[in-house]
Amino acid sequence: MAMCQDFVEAVAEGRPTRLDGQVGLEVTRVIYAACLSTEQGWRVML
Repeated sequence: MAMCQDFVEAVAEGRPTRLDGQVGLEVTRVIYAACLSTEQGWRVML
């Protein structure tokens, strides 16, 4: 929730967010790997 709040405040204040898109990409990769691992039953290396 803090990331979402920071985003809303950054847009309202016209400033960059504290975390960039690279962090979002990495989080997405980890979540996707966890889903694949659960579905396929094998370890996913990142």
